[in-house]
Amino acid sequence: MRFLVLFHATRFIGIYFLYLHAHGRPPYACAVRGGRRDIAEAGMARGVAAYPIPRIVYIWNLFGLADIRLVVATGARLGLHDPASMIALTELPLIIFMHVVIFSRVRALQHAA
Repeated sequence: MRFLVLFHATRFIGIYFLYLHAHGRPPYACAVRGGRRDIAEAGMARGVAAYPIPRIVYIWNLFGLADIRLVVATGARLGLHDPASMIALTELPLIIFMHVVIFSRVRALQHAA
């Protein structure tokens, strides 16, 4: 479980999104809003991994998956107007998959308890 959660520390990529936005890409709606949430998600992942209590992991995972869904929806909407502006979002499918795996692991832990 710790590895699955710590994988989301890669979401510190949000700092890079903020950097890119400061240099003119991607758009604010995606880079700044999504970047800030990614940074928060990555920071929380470190705490959650240190104390992987199933209920806390589940709540954190809900937040993280909701954030990714929002980023994907925003990216899709903005990408219709300028597809090249969304190239930085190509790593999202793996992050979404990891959230699904975490839900399945939490559920297995709850059934074992």
